[in-house]
Amino acid sequence: MNKEIYTDTYDVFISYRREGGETMAILLHDRLTAKGYSVFLDVESLNSGKFNSQLLSVIENCRDVIVVLSENSLDRCVNEDDWVRKELVHAFETGKNIIPFMLRGFKWPENLPRDISELPLQNGVNANSNEYFDASIERLVTKFLSSKPQEPVAVMQEAALVRKSAGRIWADVASFVFLTALIIGGIVILINLGSDEKDDDGGEIINDYIPSIAGAAETPPAILPADTQGYTEEVLDKDYSDSVVNRTISADYHGIAAIKTDGTVISHDMKGDLSGWTDIVSVSVGGSHVLGLKSDGTVVAMGEDDFGQCNVSSWKDIIAIEAGGHFSIGIRRNGTVVTAGFLFQYHSETGALRDVIAVAAGMHHFAALKADGTVEVVGSNSRGEHLTSGWSDIVAVASGDFFTLGLKSDGTVVWAGDHEWKNDWEDYYGEPAPGWCGDIESWRDIKAIAVGRDIIGIKSDGTLMASNGNSMSGIDVISEWRDIVAVAFTWNNIVGLKSDGAVVYTKWMTFDDIVELEEWSGIAN
Repeated sequence: MNKEIYTDTYDVFISYRREGGETMAILLHDRLTAKGYSVFLDVESLNSGKFNSQLLSVIENCRDVIVVLSENSLDRCVNEDDWVRKELVHAFETGKNIIPFMLRGFKWPENLPRDISELPLQNGVNANSNEYFDASIERLVTKFLSSKPQEPVAVMQEAALVRKSAGRIWADVASFVFLTALIIGGIVILINLGSDEKDDDGGEIINDYIPSIAGAAETPPAILPADTQGYTEEVLDKDYSDSVVNRTISADYHGIAAIKTDGTVISHDMKGDLSGWTDIVSVSVGGSHVLGLKSDGTVVAMGEDDFGQCNVSSWKDIIAIEAGGHFSIGIRRNGTVVTAGFLFQYHSETGALRDVIAVAAGMHHFAALKADGTVEVVGSNSRGEHLTSGWSDIVAVASGDFFTLGLKSDGTVVWAGDHEWKNDWEDYYGEPAPGWCGDIESWRDIKAIAVGRDIIGIKSDGTLMASNGNSMSGIDVISEWRDIVAVAFTWNNIVGLKSDGAVVYTKWMTFDDIVELEEWSGIAN
Protein backbone atom coordinates (compact mmCIF):
# COMPACT_ATOMS: atom_id res chain seq x y z
CA MET A 1 0.00 0.00 0.00
CA ASN A 2 1.32 3.43 -0.88
CA LYS A 3 1.18 5.28 2.44
CA GLU A 4 1.68 8.90 3.32
CA ILE A 5 3.65 9.62 6.49
CA TYR A 6 1.51 11.03 9.29
CA THR A 7 3.70 13.37 11.31
CA ASP A 8 1.81 13.20 14.63
CA THR A 9 1.82 10.13 16.85
CA TYR A 10 -0.98 9.07 19.18
CA ASP A 11 -1.46 6.70 22.09
CA VAL A 12 -5.10 5.91 21.41
CA PHE A 13 -7.08 5.52 18.17
CA ILE A 14 -10.90 5.76 18.31
CA SER A 15 -12.81 3.80 15.68
CA TYR A 16 -16.53 4.47 15.36
CA ARG A 17 -19.53 4.46 13.07
CA ARG A 18 -20.67 8.02 12.43
CA GLU A 19 -24.33 7.11 12.68
CA GLY A 20 -24.98 6.50 16.36
CA GLY A 21 -21.37 6.59 17.55
CA GLU A 22 -19.95 10.02 16.79
CA THR A 23 -21.24 11.81 19.89
CA MET A 24 -19.72 9.23 22.22
CA ALA A 25 -16.49 9.13 20.21
CA ILE A 26 -16.06 12.87 20.69
CA LEU A 27 -16.82 12.60 24.40
CA LEU A 28 -14.20 9.87 24.77
CA HIS A 29 -11.69 11.92 22.81
CA ASP A 30 -12.23 14.98 24.99
CA ARG A 31 -12.15 13.19 28.34
CA LEU A 32 -9.07 11.08 27.56
CA THR A 33 -7.26 14.12 26.15
CA ALA A 34 -8.03 16.00 29.35
CA LYS A 35 -6.48 13.14 31.32
CA GLY A 36 -3.22 13.43 29.40
CA TYR A 37 -3.62 10.83 26.65
CA SER A 38 -2.80 11.60 23.03
CA VAL A 39 -5.98 10.54 21.22
CA PHE A 40 -6.74 10.31 17.51
CA LEU A 41 -10.29 10.94 16.28
CA ASP A 42 -10.73 11.44 12.55
CA VAL A 43 -13.13 14.42 12.89
CA GLU A 44 -10.59 16.30 15.00
CA SER A 45 -7.19 15.00 13.97
CA LEU A 46 -6.85 14.39 10.22
CA ASN A 47 -4.81 16.76 8.10
CA SER A 48 -5.35 16.92 4.34
CA GLY A 49 -4.64 13.70 2.48
CA LYS A 50 -6.26 10.37 1.87
CA PHE A 51 -8.20 8.85 4.74
CA ASN A 52 -6.97 5.32 4.07
CA SER A 53 -3.24 5.98 4.26
CA GLN A 54 -3.48 8.29 7.26
CA LEU A 55 -5.86 6.17 9.31
CA LEU A 56 -3.92 2.96 8.83
CA SER A 57 -0.64 4.75 9.56
CA VAL A 58 -2.01 6.12 12.83
CA ILE A 59 -3.25 2.66 13.87
CA GLU A 60 0.21 1.21 13.25
CA ASN A 61 1.83 3.80 15.53
CA CYS A 62 -0.64 3.75 18.43
CA ARG A 63 -0.93 1.28 21.31
CA ASP A 64 -4.68 1.17 21.97
CA VAL A 65 -7.68 1.06 19.63
CA ILE A 66 -11.06 1.89 21.20
CA VAL A 67 -14.00 0.67 19.11
CA VAL A 68 -17.23 2.54 19.84
CA LEU A 69 -20.01 0.03 19.20
CA SER A 70 -23.40 1.65 18.72
CA GLU A 71 -26.58 -0.10 17.66
CA ASN A 72 -26.09 -2.01 14.36
CA SER A 73 -22.62 -0.51 13.99
CA LEU A 74 -21.06 -3.78 12.79
CA ASP A 75 -23.75 -4.67 10.27
CA ARG A 76 -21.89 -3.09 7.34
CA CYS A 77 -18.72 -5.00 8.19
CA VAL A 78 -19.89 -7.80 5.90
CA ASN A 79 -18.61 -5.53 3.13
CA GLU A 80 -14.85 -5.94 2.63
CA ASP A 81 -14.58 -2.27 1.66
CA ASP A 82 -16.22 -1.02 4.86
CA TRP A 83 -13.79 1.29 6.64
CA VAL A 84 -14.68 0.27 10.18
CA ARG A 85 -13.87 -3.31 9.19
CA LYS A 86 -10.62 -2.19 7.56
CA GLU A 87 -9.61 -0.32 10.71
CA LEU A 88 -10.31 -3.37 12.86
CA VAL A 89 -8.49 -5.76 10.53
CA HIS A 90 -5.44 -3.50 10.54
CA ALA A 91 -5.55 -3.24 14.33
CA PHE A 92 -5.61 -7.04 14.66
CA GLU A 93 -2.85 -7.49 12.08
CA THR A 94 -0.58 -5.02 13.85
CA GLY A 95 -1.20 -6.47 17.31
CA LYS A 96 -2.93 -3.52 18.92
CA ASN A 97 -4.78 -3.57 22.24
CA ILE A 98 -8.39 -3.49 21.00
CA ILE A 99 -11.06 -2.31 23.46
CA PRO A 100 -14.77 -2.56 22.56
CA PHE A 101 -16.82 0.28 24.08
CA MET A 102 -20.39 -1.03 23.85
CA LEU A 103 -23.27 1.45 23.95
CA ARG A 104 -26.92 0.95 24.78
CA GLY A 105 -28.72 -1.00 22.06
CA PHE A 106 -25.62 -2.71 20.68
CA LYS A 107 -25.78 -6.47 20.11
CA TRP A 108 -23.08 -8.68 18.68
CA PRO A 109 -24.03 -9.96 15.22
CA GLU A 110 -24.50 -13.71 14.93
CA ASN A 111 -21.75 -13.92 12.34
CA LEU A 112 -18.77 -11.64 11.92
CA PRO A 113 -16.28 -11.86 9.05
CA ARG A 114 -13.42 -14.19 9.91
CA ASP A 115 -10.81 -11.40 9.93
CA ILE A 116 -12.61 -9.61 12.80
CA SER A 117 -14.27 -12.63 14.42
CA GLU A 118 -12.14 -12.26 17.57
CA LEU A 119 -13.56 -8.83 18.38
CA PRO A 120 -16.20 -10.18 20.84
CA LEU A 121 -13.39 -11.95 22.72
CA GLN A 122 -11.63 -8.69 23.59
CA ASN A 123 -12.08 -7.23 27.05
CA GLY A 124 -14.08 -4.04 26.93
CA VAL A 125 -16.40 -1.56 28.58
CA ASN A 126 -20.10 -2.38 28.65
CA ALA A 127 -21.89 0.97 28.74
CA ASN A 128 -25.29 -0.72 28.70
CA SER A 129 -25.84 -0.28 32.43
CA ASN A 130 -26.87 2.60 34.67
CA GLU A 131 -23.40 4.02 35.05
CA TYR A 132 -22.16 7.56 34.67
CA PHE A 133 -19.65 8.61 32.09
CA ASP A 134 -16.86 9.32 34.59
CA ALA A 135 -17.15 5.79 36.00
CA SER A 136 -16.86 4.27 32.53
CA ILE A 137 -13.85 6.44 31.72
CA GLU A 138 -12.20 5.47 35.01
CA ARG A 139 -12.69 1.78 34.28
CA LEU A 140 -11.39 2.26 30.74
CA VAL A 141 -8.27 4.03 32.01
CA THR A 142 -7.48 1.79 34.98
CA LYS A 143 -8.33 -1.63 33.55
CA PHE A 144 -8.06 -1.62 29.79
CA LEU A 145 -5.75 1.04 28.30
CA SER A 146 -2.14 -0.04 27.90
CA SER A 147 -1.04 3.53 27.14
CA LYS A 148 0.08 5.79 29.95
CA PRO A 149 -1.03 9.41 30.20
CA GLN A 150 1.42 12.23 29.82
CA GLU A 151 1.71 14.94 32.45
CA PRO A 152 -1.60 14.99 34.42
CA VAL A 153 -3.98 17.78 33.55
CA ALA A 154 -5.02 20.16 36.32
CA VAL A 155 -8.72 20.34 37.03
CA MET A 156 -8.94 24.00 36.02
CA GLN A 157 -7.29 23.21 32.68
CA GLU A 158 -9.64 20.37 31.75
CA ALA A 159 -12.36 22.61 30.33
CA ALA A 160 -9.81 24.40 28.17
CA LEU A 161 -8.48 21.11 26.82
CA VAL A 162 -11.95 19.93 25.88
CA ARG A 163 -11.89 21.92 22.66
CA LYS A 164 -8.47 23.61 22.69
CA SER A 165 -10.11 26.96 22.09
CA ALA A 166 -7.84 29.92 22.69
CA GLY A 167 -10.80 32.06 23.60
CA ARG A 168 -11.88 29.65 26.31
CA ILE A 169 -8.35 29.33 27.63
CA TRP A 170 -8.12 33.10 28.10
CA ALA A 171 -11.57 33.09 29.70
CA ASP A 172 -10.38 30.54 32.26
CA VAL A 173 -7.24 32.60 32.96
CA ALA A 174 -9.32 35.73 33.41
CA SER A 175 -11.67 33.91 35.78
CA PHE A 176 -8.71 32.71 37.84
CA VAL A 177 -7.22 36.21 38.06
CA PHE A 178 -10.59 37.67 39.02
CA LEU A 179 -11.18 35.13 41.80
CA THR A 180 -7.66 35.66 43.08
CA ALA A 181 -8.25 39.39 43.25
CA LEU A 182 -11.44 38.84 45.22
CA ILE A 183 -9.69 36.62 47.73
CA ILE A 184 -6.85 39.11 48.15
CA GLY A 185 -9.43 41.83 48.77
CA GLY A 186 -10.87 39.79 51.63
CA ILE A 187 -13.98 38.61 49.80
CA VAL A 188 -14.68 34.95 50.20
CA ILE A 189 -16.96 33.25 47.71
CA LEU A 190 -18.22 29.82 48.64
CA ILE A 191 -19.20 27.62 45.75
CA ASN A 192 -21.16 24.53 46.63
CA LEU A 193 -20.80 22.22 43.65
CA GLY A 194 -23.44 19.88 44.98
CA SER A 195 -26.03 22.46 45.98
CA ASP A 196 -29.65 22.43 44.94
CA GLU A 197 -29.64 26.16 44.24
CA LYS A 198 -32.26 27.13 41.71
CA ASP A 199 -32.18 29.80 39.04
CA ASP A 200 -35.10 31.95 37.97
CA ASP A 201 -36.35 29.24 35.58
CA GLY A 202 -36.59 26.59 38.29
CA GLY A 203 -33.65 24.59 36.94
CA GLU A 204 -30.47 23.67 38.75
CA ILE A 205 -27.45 25.90 38.32
CA ILE A 206 -24.88 23.49 36.98
CA ASN A 207 -21.16 24.00 37.53
CA ASP A 208 -20.14 20.70 36.00
CA TYR A 209 -22.13 17.72 34.79
CA ILE A 210 -21.29 14.46 33.12
CA PRO A 211 -24.27 12.75 31.48
CA SER A 212 -25.33 9.16 31.90
CA ILE A 213 -24.35 7.18 28.86
CA ALA A 214 -26.90 4.47 29.44
CA GLY A 215 -30.13 6.19 30.39
CA ALA A 216 -29.77 6.13 34.17
CA ALA A 217 -32.96 6.50 36.16
CA GLU A 218 -31.76 9.86 37.41
CA THR A 219 -32.60 12.28 34.59
CA PRO A 220 -29.74 14.68 33.76
CA PRO A 221 -30.63 18.29 34.60
CA ALA A 222 -31.06 21.08 32.09
CA ILE A 223 -27.95 23.17 31.68
CA LEU A 224 -28.82 26.76 32.47
CA PRO A 225 -26.52 29.79 32.18
CA ALA A 226 -24.22 29.82 35.19
CA ASP A 227 -24.85 33.51 35.84
CA THR A 228 -28.65 33.53 35.59
CA GLN A 229 -29.03 35.30 38.90
CA GLY A 230 -26.39 37.84 37.88
CA TYR A 231 -28.34 39.30 34.96
CA THR A 232 -28.63 43.06 35.13
CA GLU A 233 -31.99 44.78 35.08
CA GLU A 234 -31.14 46.01 31.60
CA VAL A 235 -30.90 42.42 30.37
CA LEU A 236 -33.99 41.23 32.21
CA ASP A 237 -36.13 44.06 30.86
CA LYS A 238 -35.40 43.31 27.18
CA ASP A 239 -38.05 41.73 24.98
CA TYR A 240 -37.16 40.18 21.62
CA SER A 241 -40.49 38.45 21.03
CA ASP A 242 -41.14 40.39 17.84
CA SER A 243 -37.71 39.52 16.40
CA VAL A 244 -38.05 35.73 16.17
CA VAL A 245 -39.37 33.64 13.28
CA ASN A 246 -41.34 30.54 14.24
CA ARG A 247 -40.63 27.27 12.42
CA THR A 248 -43.83 25.48 11.41
CA ILE A 249 -42.29 22.52 9.57
CA SER A 250 -39.17 20.61 10.57
CA ALA A 251 -37.54 17.26 9.89
CA ASP A 252 -34.54 15.11 10.70
CA TYR A 253 -33.13 12.30 8.58
CA HIS A 254 -36.38 10.36 8.81
CA GLY A 255 -39.22 12.05 10.69
CA ILE A 256 -41.22 15.14 9.74
CA ALA A 257 -43.37 17.35 11.97
CA ALA A 258 -45.56 20.30 11.01
CA ILE A 259 -47.87 22.68 12.87
CA LYS A 260 -51.41 23.15 11.66
CA THR A 261 -53.17 26.48 11.85
CA ASP A 262 -55.08 25.33 14.95
CA GLY A 263 -51.82 24.76 16.90
CA THR A 264 -51.88 20.96 16.73
CA VAL A 265 -49.02 18.95 15.23
CA ILE A 266 -49.09 16.45 12.39
CA SER A 267 -46.14 14.14 11.87
CA HIS A 268 -44.73 11.39 9.68
CA ASP A 269 -42.41 8.56 10.77
CA MET A 270 -41.67 10.06 14.19
CA LYS A 271 -40.68 7.78 17.09
CA GLY A 272 -43.71 8.71 19.13
CA ASP A 273 -47.11 10.34 18.87
CA LEU A 274 -47.31 14.14 18.64
CA SER A 275 -51.06 14.26 18.09
CA GLY A 276 -51.65 15.24 21.71
CA TRP A 277 -49.60 18.41 21.43
CA THR A 278 -51.70 21.58 21.35
CA ASP A 279 -51.16 25.32 21.29
CA ILE A 280 -47.81 24.85 19.50
CA VAL A 281 -46.29 27.86 17.71
CA SER A 282 -42.88 26.43 16.69
CA VAL A 283 -41.47 22.94 16.19
CA SER A 284 -37.92 21.63 15.82
CA VAL A 285 -36.90 18.06 15.00
CA GLY A 286 -33.36 16.99 15.93
CA GLY A 287 -31.41 13.82 15.32
CA SER A 288 -32.83 12.09 18.39
CA HIS A 289 -35.82 14.12 19.63
CA VAL A 290 -38.38 16.78 18.81
CA LEU A 291 -39.23 20.03 20.61
CA GLY A 292 -42.45 22.02 20.58
CA LEU A 293 -42.80 25.62 21.74
CA LYS A 294 -46.18 26.52 23.21
CA SER A 295 -47.74 29.97 23.01
CA ASP A 296 -47.30 30.43 26.79
CA GLY A 297 -43.50 30.19 26.44
CA THR A 298 -43.13 26.65 27.79
CA VAL A 299 -41.57 23.77 25.86
CA VAL A 300 -42.54 20.12 25.35
CA ALA A 301 -40.25 17.35 24.15
CA MET A 302 -40.44 13.78 22.91
CA GLY A 303 -37.80 11.26 21.89
CA GLU A 304 -34.52 9.89 23.16
CA ASP A 305 -33.19 11.44 26.35
CA ASP A 306 -29.77 9.80 26.64
CA PHE A 307 -28.02 13.11 27.30
CA GLY A 308 -30.91 14.90 29.00
CA GLN A 309 -31.91 16.72 25.82
CA CYS A 310 -35.62 16.31 26.65
CA ASN A 311 -35.30 17.79 30.13
CA VAL A 312 -37.02 21.07 29.23
CA SER A 313 -40.14 20.98 31.40
CA SER A 314 -38.84 23.74 33.68
CA TRP A 315 -38.17 26.16 30.82
CA LYS A 316 -40.38 29.23 30.68
CA ASP A 317 -40.56 32.56 28.90
CA ILE A 318 -39.10 30.91 25.76
CA ILE A 319 -39.59 32.55 22.36
CA ALA A 320 -37.59 30.21 20.06
CA ILE A 321 -36.31 26.61 20.14
CA GLU A 322 -33.79 24.43 18.33
CA ALA A 323 -33.22 20.66 18.58
CA GLY A 324 -29.69 19.49 17.81
CA GLY A 325 -28.34 15.97 17.57
CA HIS A 326 -28.32 15.33 21.34
CA PHE A 327 -29.05 18.77 22.74
CA SER A 328 -31.79 21.38 22.98
CA ILE A 329 -31.60 25.17 22.87
CA GLY A 330 -34.15 27.75 23.96
CA ILE A 331 -34.06 31.52 23.58
CA ARG A 332 -35.65 33.46 26.41
CA ARG A 333 -37.71 36.56 25.81
CA ASN A 334 -34.82 38.72 27.05
CA GLY A 335 -32.37 37.27 24.49
CA THR A 336 -30.51 34.93 26.85
CA VAL A 337 -30.13 31.23 26.11
CA VAL A 338 -30.90 28.00 27.97
CA THR A 339 -29.65 24.57 26.86
CA ALA A 340 -30.06 20.91 27.78
CA GLY A 341 -28.17 17.80 26.76
CA PHE A 342 -24.83 17.32 25.08
CA LEU A 343 -23.74 20.97 25.33
CA PHE A 344 -22.99 20.52 29.04
CA GLN A 345 -19.30 21.26 28.45
CA TYR A 346 -20.06 24.67 26.93
CA HIS A 347 -22.56 25.99 29.49
CA SER A 348 -20.31 28.88 30.59
CA GLU A 349 -20.12 30.18 27.01
CA THR A 350 -23.85 29.65 26.48
CA GLY A 351 -24.59 31.57 29.66
CA ALA A 352 -22.60 34.54 28.38
CA LEU A 353 -24.76 34.97 25.28
CA ARG A 354 -26.93 38.10 25.15
CA ASP A 355 -29.41 39.66 22.71
CA VAL A 356 -29.93 36.39 20.79
CA ILE A 357 -32.86 36.25 18.35
CA ALA A 358 -32.20 32.98 16.48
CA VAL A 359 -30.13 29.81 16.86
CA ALA A 360 -29.16 27.06 14.41
CA ALA A 361 -27.71 23.71 15.49
CA GLY A 362 -25.03 21.74 13.69
CA MET A 363 -23.58 18.38 14.70
CA HIS A 364 -21.68 19.62 17.74
CA HIS A 365 -22.02 23.40 17.58
CA PHE A 366 -24.68 26.04 17.25
CA ALA A 367 -24.79 29.52 15.77
CA ALA A 368 -26.47 32.35 17.68
CA LEU A 369 -27.76 35.33 15.71
CA LYS A 370 -27.76 38.52 17.73
CA ALA A 371 -30.08 41.48 17.41
CA ASP A 372 -27.28 43.65 16.00
CA GLY A 373 -26.81 41.31 13.02
CA THR A 374 -23.64 39.63 14.27
CA VAL A 375 -23.17 35.90 14.93
CA GLU A 376 -21.54 34.01 17.80
CA VAL A 377 -20.84 30.27 17.67
CA VAL A 378 -20.73 27.87 20.63
CA GLY A 379 -19.41 24.30 20.55
CA SER A 380 -16.97 22.45 18.34
CA ASN A 381 -14.60 24.44 16.16
CA SER A 382 -12.92 21.47 14.52
CA ARG A 383 -13.48 22.79 10.99
CA GLY A 384 -13.55 26.55 11.54
CA GLU A 385 -17.26 26.76 12.35
CA HIS A 386 -16.52 29.71 14.67
CA LEU A 387 -15.01 31.98 12.00
CA THR A 388 -17.90 34.45 11.99
CA SER A 389 -16.34 37.42 13.81
CA GLY A 390 -16.31 39.56 10.68
CA TRP A 391 -19.95 38.95 9.81
CA SER A 392 -22.47 41.78 9.97
CA ASP A 393 -25.96 42.58 8.76
CA ILE A 394 -27.04 38.93 9.19
CA VAL A 395 -30.79 38.24 9.30
CA ALA A 396 -30.83 34.41 9.52
CA VAL A 397 -28.45 31.56 10.35
CA ALA A 398 -28.21 27.86 9.53
CA SER A 399 -25.71 25.18 10.50
CA GLY A 400 -24.45 22.02 8.84
CA ASP A 401 -22.42 19.27 10.46
CA PHE A 402 -19.16 21.20 10.23
CA PHE A 403 -20.04 24.66 8.96
CA THR A 404 -22.09 27.77 9.71
CA LEU A 405 -24.19 29.80 7.26
CA GLY A 406 -25.39 33.37 7.47
CA LEU A 407 -28.02 35.11 5.33
CA LYS A 408 -27.40 38.83 4.90
CA SER A 409 -30.11 41.46 4.55
CA ASP A 410 -29.09 42.05 0.92
CA GLY A 411 -30.03 38.44 0.02
CA THR A 412 -26.49 37.06 -0.19
CA VAL A 413 -25.10 34.14 1.84
CA VAL A 414 -21.81 33.79 3.76
CA TRP A 415 -20.33 30.67 5.33
CA ALA A 416 -17.63 29.58 7.75
CA GLY A 417 -16.07 26.14 8.04
CA ASP A 418 -13.46 23.93 6.45
CA HIS A 419 -14.80 22.19 3.35
CA GLU A 420 -11.52 20.78 2.10
CA TRP A 421 -12.67 17.47 3.63
CA LYS A 422 -15.21 16.88 0.84
CA ASN A 423 -13.05 14.52 -1.21
CA ASP A 424 -11.84 12.70 1.89
CA TRP A 425 -15.43 12.23 3.03
CA GLU A 426 -16.33 10.67 -0.33
CA ASP A 427 -13.34 8.32 -0.15
CA TYR A 428 -14.18 7.30 3.41
CA TYR A 429 -17.96 6.91 3.29
CA GLY A 430 -18.41 6.17 -0.41
CA GLU A 431 -21.06 8.87 -0.81
CA PRO A 432 -21.14 12.60 -1.59
CA ALA A 433 -20.33 14.89 1.31
CA PRO A 434 -23.57 16.22 2.85
CA GLY A 435 -24.18 19.95 2.84
CA TRP A 436 -21.19 20.98 0.74
CA CYS A 437 -21.44 24.73 0.26
CA GLY A 438 -20.71 24.63 -3.46
CA ASP A 439 -21.37 27.95 -5.19
CA ILE A 440 -23.58 29.61 -2.58
CA GLU A 441 -21.42 32.74 -2.55
CA SER A 442 -22.88 33.57 -5.95
CA TRP A 443 -26.47 33.37 -4.73
CA ARG A 444 -28.61 36.51 -4.80
CA ASP A 445 -32.12 37.51 -3.74
CA ILE A 446 -32.32 34.83 -1.01
CA LYS A 447 -34.88 35.27 1.78
CA ALA A 448 -34.35 32.01 3.72
CA ILE A 449 -31.79 29.19 3.95
CA ALA A 450 -32.01 25.54 5.00
CA VAL A 451 -29.41 22.81 5.48
CA GLY A 452 -29.66 19.04 5.20
CA ARG A 453 -27.83 16.79 2.76
CA ASP A 454 -27.81 19.88 0.58
CA ILE A 455 -28.08 23.62 1.15
CA ILE A 456 -31.26 25.25 -0.11
CA GLY A 457 -31.88 28.94 -0.61
CA ILE A 458 -35.46 30.19 -0.90
CA LYS A 459 -35.68 33.20 -3.20
CA SER A 460 -38.06 36.11 -2.70
CA ASP A 461 -40.24 34.85 -5.57
CA GLY A 462 -40.75 31.46 -3.88
CA THR A 463 -38.37 29.51 -6.14
CA LEU A 464 -35.33 27.63 -4.86
CA MET A 465 -31.57 27.55 -5.27
CA ALA A 466 -29.51 24.48 -4.31
CA SER A 467 -25.84 23.88 -3.61
CA ASN A 468 -24.07 21.83 -6.22
CA GLY A 469 -22.44 19.50 -3.73
CA ASN A 470 -24.97 16.68 -3.78
CA SER A 471 -27.72 15.83 -6.24
CA MET A 472 -28.75 12.60 -4.54
CA SER A 473 -31.78 13.84 -2.64
CA GLY A 474 -33.71 15.22 -5.59
CA ILE A 475 -32.48 18.78 -6.04
CA ASP A 476 -32.83 18.29 -9.78
CA VAL A 477 -36.63 18.46 -9.47
CA ILE A 478 -37.04 21.36 -7.04
CA SER A 479 -36.36 23.84 -9.81
CA GLU A 480 -39.98 23.26 -10.78
CA TRP A 481 -41.32 24.22 -7.35
CA ARG A 482 -43.06 27.56 -6.87
CA ASP A 483 -44.51 29.58 -4.00
CA ILE A 484 -42.27 27.91 -1.37
CA VAL A 485 -42.02 29.54 2.08
CA ALA A 486 -40.06 26.87 4.02
CA VAL A 487 -37.95 23.76 3.39
CA ALA A 488 -37.12 20.74 5.59
CA PHE A 489 -34.91 17.70 4.99
CA THR A 490 -35.27 14.02 5.69
CA TRP A 491 -32.30 11.78 4.91
CA ASN A 492 -33.46 11.03 1.37
CA ASN A 493 -35.99 13.72 0.53
CA ILE A 494 -36.58 17.44 0.51
CA VAL A 495 -39.95 18.68 1.77
CA GLY A 496 -41.28 22.09 0.79
CA LEU A 497 -44.08 24.08 2.44
CA LYS A 498 -46.16 26.26 0.14
CA SER A 499 -47.81 29.53 1.13
CA ASP A 500 -51.26 27.90 0.91
CA GLY A 501 -50.31 25.34 3.60
CA ALA A 502 -49.79 22.43 1.19
CA VAL A 503 -46.67 20.26 1.11
CA VAL A 504 -44.52 19.09 -1.81
CA TYR A 505 -41.58 16.70 -1.68
CA THR A 506 -38.91 15.15 -3.86
CA LYS A 507 -39.30 11.54 -4.87
CA TRP A 508 -35.71 10.33 -4.86
CA MET A 509 -35.59 7.04 -2.89
CA THR A 510 -39.12 7.77 -1.66
CA PHE A 511 -40.75 5.07 0.42
CA ASP A 512 -44.39 4.39 -0.33
CA ASP A 513 -45.68 5.68 2.98
CA ILE A 514 -44.34 9.20 2.45
CA VAL A 515 -47.12 9.77 -0.09
CA GLU A 516 -49.33 10.61 2.89
CA LEU A 517 -47.75 14.07 2.74
CA GLU A 518 -49.82 14.70 -0.36
CA GLU A 519 -52.86 14.79 1.92
CA TRP A 520 -51.37 17.35 4.29
CA SER A 521 -53.02 20.75 4.24
CA GLY A 522 -53.63 23.67 6.52
CA ILE A 523 -50.00 23.87 7.66
CA ALA A 524 -49.23 27.17 9.36
CA ASN A 525 -46.64 29.49 7.82
